[in-house]
Amino acid sequence: MSHAYNQAVQLLEDARLGADAASKASALQSLRELVVHAHPQELMPALLPEILELRLQPESALRRVLPDVIDGVLQVLPTLDSLLQCLMCLTGLLADPVAAVVRRAAQSAHPLFRAALVRVALTPLDAEPALQAQVWEAARAMPAGLAAGARSASTDAARVSCLRGLESAALLLSAERLPAVPGLSPAPAALPASHAVLTRAGLAQEADAAAREVAAVVRACDAAPGPMAEAALRAAGALATQRPHFMPRLVPALLSVAARQATMVGETATTSGDGGTAATTESGTPTARDDGKSVALPPATRKALTAALAQVRRCTHPLAAAWARKVDRALADLAGGGGTQDGAGEACVVAGGRDGAAASKPSQSAPGRPAEDPRPPPAKRPCTEDRATEPAGPALPVESPRADGAELATRVDELVARGDSAGLAALYASLDAESAAELVLARLHPPGGAPASLAADGAPLPAWQEDLLRRMAAPGYASAVVPPPVTDASRQPARSAAPSPSPLVAGATAATPTPPLPAGTAGLAARFTTDPLPLSAGEAARLRALTMRRLAAAAGGFGHWLAPRLAATQADLAGPFLEELGTDFHARGGVEAVLDFLHAAFAAEGRQDLGGEDEAVTERQQGDGYRAVLSKALDLVRRALPPTDRSLISVLLSAPALPAELLRDTLEGLMQTDLDHATLGLLAARDLILARPPAREVALAAVLAAAHSEDAGVRDRAVRLLTNRLWGCLGGRLQPKILREAERSLRQLVVREDGAAVKQEADGAAAARVKAEATDGAATTSEDAGVEARADTEATAVKRELGEGAAPSVEGTGSVVDPAAACALFCALCTRQPGLLPRLFEAFGSASASGREGILKYAGGLATTLGPTSRDLLGALADLPENCMDLALGMLHALASALPALPEGLVRAAADLAQASCDARPLVPLLRGLGREGLLARLPLLLGLPGAEAGAALRGAATDRLVPPSELLVALHGLDPVAVPGGVRAVMAALGDCLADPDAFPAEAVAGAISALLTRVPLPPLLLRTALQAQASGPGLAAFVARTVLPALAEGRVWEDPGAWRGWVLAAGRGAPATFPALLALPAAQLRAARADLPPAVAEGLAAHALRETHALPRETVALFREG
Repeated sequence: MSHAYNQAVQLLEDARLGADAASKASALQSLRELVVHAHPQELMPALLPEILELRLQPESALRRVLPDVIDGVLQVLPTLDSLLQCLMCLTGLLADPVAAVVRRAAQSAHPLFRAALVRVALTPLDAEPALQAQVWEAARAMPAGLAAGARSASTDAARVSCLRGLESAALLLSAERLPAVPGLSPAPAALPASHAVLTRAGLAQEADAAAREVAAVVRACDAAPGPMAEAALRAAGALATQRPHFMPRLVPALLSVAARQATMVGETATTSGDGGTAATTESGTPTARDDGKSVALPPATRKALTAALAQVRRCTHPLAAAWARKVDRALADLAGGGGTQDGAGEACVVAGGRDGAAASKPSQSAPGRPAEDPRPPPAKRPCTEDRATEPAGPALPVESPRADGAELATRVDELVARGDSAGLAALYASLDAESAAELVLARLHPPGGAPASLAADGAPLPAWQEDLLRRMAAPGYASAVVPPPVTDASRQPARSAAPSPSPLVAGATAATPTPPLPAGTAGLAARFTTDPLPLSAGEAARLRALTMRRLAAAAGGFGHWLAPRLAATQADLAGPFLEELGTDFHARGGVEAVLDFLHAAFAAEGRQDLGGEDEAVTERQQGDGYRAVLSKALDLVRRALPPTDRSLISVLLSAPALPAELLRDTLEGLMQTDLDHATLGLLAARDLILARPPAREVALAAVLAAAHSEDAGVRDRAVRLLTNRLWGCLGGRLQPKILREAERSLRQLVVREDGAAVKQEADGAAAARVKAEATDGAATTSEDAGVEARADTEATAVKRELGEGAAPSVEGTGSVVDPAAACALFCALCTRQPGLLPRLFEAFGSASASGREGILKYAGGLATTLGPTSRDLLGALADLPENCMDLALGMLHALASALPALPEGLVRAAADLAQASCDARPLVPLLRGLGREGLLARLPLLLGLPGAEAGAALRGAATDRLVPPSELLVALHGLDPVAVPGGVRAVMAALGDCLADPDAFPAEAVAGAISALLTRVPLPPLLLRTALQAQASGPGLAAFVARTVLPALAEGRVWEDPGAWRGWVLAAGRGAPATFPALLALPAAQLRAARADLPPAVAEGLAAHALRETHALPRETVALFREG
């Protein structure tokens, strides 16, 4: 098996048997990278079933990774067999008890279902017909699984994801053509006319079942309003307009919800005065009805319902005409509370065309409503089956020409005098933004005088004012097409005024209406004159700020439309608006309110037309006012939301313009805060690079700067973003800049011959690079004057910002101090472009000591990622530059520790490197790959290792049984000292290290080696030295030397070799009295000589022993001892 397969098997075992959930999930992520991205053709067919079986593991973190694996399978190997396995796995994950797993599975459901449909449809039936049927049967179960998840998942997020998957399935099954799928179908294709597995009738039935499930969710949405209900309403509206033949399924469900809501509104209006059960509490919170089945929808859900019905009404398909009257009636009921005077709502927007005249006429029972609308209805929008789903919610008011001030004041006076709330609401909705803002600000004064303090926010208002506030806060108010006021409309009954009523009529769109007061109010016209009372600057500022806070706190409707425009055009109102927005960001309008704010500020400076995304917005095109507004808005979003919230990214992507300095400061501030904010900054930079070309340079520079961060966590995430996501995107257009910055940073580690860091070269080139960029920018923005001067100024500023000791980069990143930070990006790029390895080795050879340490931190990971069979890696080892042995050793050790089996090519490369450099260190980690013969042949080279490394290598070889220990000892004794780099001393040191480790070289192995050496002629020179060391290592070997080795040597006339004879006598003296028999067996002459060299105590003991054993000794020997 290959190395990749063995590594994958090990990772699979780690994913199954890891110590904890985090380690298991990490192992599965690594396995996914290896199987899906690195070696899909080799590993996926064999290992995919076992990987998908991990869905049975108890850890939810492990199961959440499986949809990522399935997404990868669709990209690289969408065969029938693999699709079947993925479908079965994903269907099981949709029924998982953990909501996060269900949500992630639902996100992958549509791509998998689409691939299965296209694969089965385009595969000839004669090719594995049974397998095709199995795949489609498994695919048919997926919509049912999504429907179950939409009903029973434990979180709104999971249910919404399942519902979106169900909606996509219904659209896909009912489409006229098969969609384009990468790797399966390059372009949309027609469904085969005759297919045994797929038929149009069968697909239509499946699509109808999916639509029926969506309708069921819609019918239940008012029993549990919230995000799920809003998503269901939007899905129903989109399905009904994109696939009109689903209208009989979906429109009745929408109408039933609308009818229940209109009934509840009517009941509330009629029973709230006598103590009946209302649909809301005093705080405005929706409460359950008496039947326990429905609640009054909150504004957001009601807005989604209105938008869905409006979509149906705007559709021009013939099937939509049958529902026009009912939809108009439902929209009127939603806008006006079941046919009361509040009938001016969404119905006015969609009432053009067929049946539109009836819908646009006001109700005869509604006082204060105009008789007709002389303006033409809005143009119809075509409804096509393939257009994208329209966003929910009403559109903003159509900007009309500025209203005449005097005429406007007269109309307002008339409406206020009559207490005509409907007319006032209509008037405000028909105004352009500036006229509405001026009218609101002009009328912000206390009624009946100028009291010292404002009335409390909860002070009761007259009924007609309450009605006006409700209208202006209602969903869809701002999109109504409003007729001009008429003079014969009836008034509402007057009511008595409360003490000090709130002065904020148009602005105070409070979410909760206050109880009405008794009738009898007089002088309403005097309270709302168009001429403001004289106020001090402080009182005016307080009124304006309070107005902005109330507008920003509005639940929806006109307040949300007007507040950001007022704040953007009035400098002193921006602060209160943003402060109120920050108290509850998403409830106050969230990203939509911030973007309205920014667009209004940008339009106020006359720069509304940018000419498209591809046109760069230069610094001169952005005024200081917009820049300040944008800065405040970004600061608000950053402070008000946690770093896990992605609203800041949405603001950056949709802002009308992003000044380069402000964007750079924002991204750098995020990345320098903490790891979570740095992650948010990196994600923002990624999206800006991919989706907003004018901001691409600044965003890329921010990511490159983060890749050199001294914070290891930030640095690692930035490097992964650059190498895994940005390196291959945009057709590779970012690669030169990323590589240039990585090389620049790497060069900071290089030390020249004179010891100076490479700095002047980069500094000298900085001005030229900045000047070139400025020249290019001038060609784009037509700024021909002063380019060179501005480039010189910018180059100086860059140098000042980076400091004298730093080398500026093209992208303007900061100086790099940490060696690990300097080389992290380049090392990571080597995994994407292995041809860069020679440059890395050259830099290592010229780097300082700290620079080499930094590169060594990444050497192991780089080598294991490239793999032992990488041609570039083997080529770099074969042509190793000077001073790069440590880097090669780090890579070899990492590969050896990660590989269960060493490839032959890697072992050969290491052996050649060792031979060429006369350095055995490359062999040490790969000894097990050399084999017995290869190891014994390279013993002389291994003994040249410094210090105790040679003995350690030999002990390791003996412990791993690469060579039998006894054979290794025999081979060491047979070496020619001349061939060993360290000579005989190196051999003796190695033997000493081996004999000192009884675990690696047990007594039996030593005894066997000595016995084999005793048969050699001539005797090895180091045999007696080895015998002496063995004699000292333990009693077992001491007895063996005394009883076997010394007698054998004596029989071989050891005295004829003076060196060996001295060793023999020394061993005999140390082993006494066990060596006395061997001594007494010597001839008399040799015994006399040996006795003279023995220690005195040993000689006396030998004599006593000989005189006791006279009967067994020769007479010459006995006589020698008797002579004394």
